[in-house]
Amino acid sequence: MPYQFILKFGKQATRLLKNPVKLNHVLDEISEKAAEHEKTLKAVGDDISWLTKLTAAYVKGEYRQVPWKVIVAILAVLIYFLNPFDLIPDFLAGIGLVDDIAVLAYVVKTFRDELEKFKIFIADRKPMEKSEAAIDEVPDSLNLSRD
Repeated sequence: MPYQFILKFGKQATRLLKNPVKLNHVLDEISEKAAEHEKTLKAVGDDISWLTKLTAAYVKGEYRQVPWKVIVAILAVLIYFLNPFDLIPDFLAGIGLVDDIAVLAYVVKTFRDELEKFKIFIADRKPMEKSEAAIDEVPDSLNLSRD
């Protein structure tokens, strides 16, 4: 990624990662913008969702198997996507999101391995969550202890 890009948006990302409340708000805004432009972003729409999930999981401490620099770079790109006055302003009909798509595609390609590891982590976690939910549904009246 260009050095100036990393400096500008990387600093914002680093500050934001230290403020989980504000970060959650920004991640919600990113998801809303992605949904609003779903047709235009079809090539990277799922990737935006996974990038926001990965960032949120990192900040919550649920998933830390990714380097800090990668999280900063991912969040920097997401902030760039959220910014309507980036290289090509978003309000320019037909071309406003072209730069956003290019930058998002670049970061997804660059960190594809990290994203795939995170997807596996999530897939492995889902069956465990279902098992825990099933255990919670066992009636208290059913005493399985061998007293």
